[in-house]
Order: sequence, then C-alpha cells, then structure tokens
Amino acid sequence: EAKMRALGAELLHDLAQLCPAAPAAGMASCPFDGCDLDTLIVAARAALGAAGPAKVRAASEAATDLQMGDRSIVLADPAMLRVFDLLQRLAKSDLPVLIHGETGAGKEHAAYAVHHFSARSAKGPFIAVNCAAIPETLIEAELFGYERGAFSGATQSKPGLFEAASGGTVFLDEIGELSPSAQSKMLRVLETQRITRVGEVREREVNVRVVAATHRDLKEEIKQRRFRDDLYFRLSAATVLLPPLRERPREVALLAQRFLAGACTRCGRPGMTLAPATLQALAAYKWPGNVRELRSAVERAAIIEDTAEIRLGSLPDAIRGASPLRLTSASDVDLAMLSYREAVDA
Repeated sequence: EAKMRALGAELLHDLAQLCPAAPAAGMASCPFDGCDLDTLIVAARAALGAAGPAKVRAASEAATDLQMGDRSIVLADPAMLRVFDLLQRLAKSDLPVLIHGETGAGKEHAAYAVHHFSARSAKGPFIAVNCAAIPETLIEAELFGYERGAFSGATQSKPGLFEAASGGTVFLDEIGELSPSAQSKMLRVLETQRITRVGEVREREVNVRVVAATHRDLKEEIKQRRFRDDLYFRLSAATVLLPPLRERPREVALLAQRFLAGACTRCGRPGMTLAPATLQALAAYKWPGNVRELRSAVERAAIIEDTAEIRLGSLPDAIRGASPLRLTSASDVDLAMLSYREAVDA
C-alpha cells in the first residue's frame, strides 16, 4: 500500500501541472479490496469520492464505520450505504417497516438502525423477538403477556414484550412464522396500539413501533393462505430490501478482518492477518449463510490456525472448495494507474 501511495502521489503531482483544479485519486488493491475488476473499480471510486484535493486515499479508508450505541457496522458497498441512508430517513416517522433479506444478512442491525436514529431511542428499549424460535402455543403469551391462571403453569401475571417495549421499538424477526391467531392479534395492535393479555378481556394501551423482517416471500405466503394480506399491507407501509453478502463483495474482506480482530481479542491471541489465498477464497464463495456464516468461518479459523496468518487450510471445506474467481492480474503499477485514470475522469 505504501508503494501504491507513493506512485499515486507522483502521478497526482504530474497531473496537477496539467489541470487547473487539484486532482485526487482513489486506489484499490487485489486481493485486499476485491479479486475482480468490477469490485476493484467500485472500491477505487469510493476511495476517490472520499479523497480531498491533491490527496490519495485507499479503499479501506473509504468504508463507513457506522456507530449505533454499542453496535458498530461496516458499510462499504454502495447498495448498503443506500439502504442505511433510507433506514435513517424512515426512522424519523413512526411507520411500520418491513425488512426483506436472507437469513444471516443483518436484518437485526437494519431494524436497530430504525430505532437508534429515531426519537424512540431516548424513550424506550429495542426488543428483538425471533418469531420462529418461540413455540406456537407460547407466542401470544410472550408477545402480549398473560394473566394468572390463563394456562397451566401461569402462577402469576406477566407483561408481554409489547408492554416491556413501551415507548420503544419491537423487532419481529421471521414474522412469516406467526400463527394465524397471532397474526390477527398483531394486526389489531398495529391498528389500535392496544394489546390483550392471554386470559384477560380488557385491552391495555401500548406505545411501540413495529419493525418486522422475513426471509420469506410474503406475497407468495398470502397466495398460499399462510399469511394475512391485511397484515402484510399494514406492515409493508415502508419496505426495505437488504442485499445478501454475495452481492456486497466490497464488504467481505472488511468484515472478515473485523471478525478476525474480535476473535483474536476474545481468544487472547496477538493480532492475525488473512493470507492472500484466504482472501481470494472468501471472495469466491457465495455465502448462503451470509454475514453469520462468514463470522463463524473466521472465528473458527482463528482458533485452529497455529501461525500468525489465517491460511487457506484453516477455512471450512465448503469455502476452500469454492470455484475460484478469475482474479485480476495486475501489478502495483497497474492498480495505481487505475487510481490515476479515476482521478483523470473526475
């Protein structure tokens, strides 16, 4: 990187003699910023956009580290930057938000952004509920609470998660798994901001915002009569599509390095690096499990690797066996010239 910076600075100096305005440059390198030309160009352009006049900036420096309370998210892909910009704008209203995305793509972080950037973050908590993890017989009691004697084992009254989230936000992950009865009650909560505990007849007022998420095609679920259309229309007042990790190639290496640093800290190991062959394999893999799978793979490698570098052999078999990308064959000079051409175009 130092060599590329020096060459980029030299090229900018020469270009400055020809241009009245001070030029800038962005640089990206293989495999650390990508392993194919399209990804490298996107990375170089992002770096260029973040560079000041007469400055050379690396792609890694152009990534956005979005801090939300005790959560930190790396955003580098243009699509993800647009998604989180939309989430911040939606946060200003109280509209329900429906997030579509594959399992492990980061839907909870997206939901938390809606809460964090809203006025509700100072008034109430963010409570996440995985609807698929709660037995169907208990989902209504968990969400809306229950009264003493409502069912066997209900020895005392208990408020539900909607009451606990008063003033804040309830995130309903995998909402497509709700039972028809729970769907009916959820619709009433959205329309009236009132809940009824299991075993109780009177309604209780609540003040919550609902953000829901699913990996299912809810329109198809409606056709199959597994999901209420009126609930869908109420939830989807604002819809956000979260791209899977395989469509965010700029973020794979950045996330891997962040997960590796965290794993080393937790394991008490000195800092480790990712070998070029390892980065190439990570870039080639399609990540059906998305960010969650990437994190697990890196943390596993940090535990079993016996050197200071995560080598290819420390990755799971599925990732090692991924079809290799057609790697960009470019020297440092070629990549610096890419940055130079970007500067000329600007």
